[in-house]
Amino acid sequence: MTPINSSVPLLTKILANLVVLSAMKTRNAHWNVVGHDFRPMHAFFEELYNDIDPAIDAVVSAFVQLGEPAPGQLAALLSSQR
Repeated sequence: MTPINSSVPLLTKILANLVVLSAMKTRNAHWNVVGHDFRPMHAFFEELYNDIDPAIDAVVSAFVQLGEPAPGQLAALLSSQR
């Protein structure tokens, strides 16, 4: 691994955490809001995952700049996330 590409494992962890946060945690909360504050909480979680998506794109762009493929398999991301 070249010195520049030694950042790939860290980028992988960051990407994995963002994908799990966006795709699973905030969307799950968005889908399952109940109760009297449904509307504001539903909107809040939607805004949250929409705000995370550009960060995901930025991390993927870092992979591209390094000449490395971004991990695209869910299993690889799940095993890298915390």
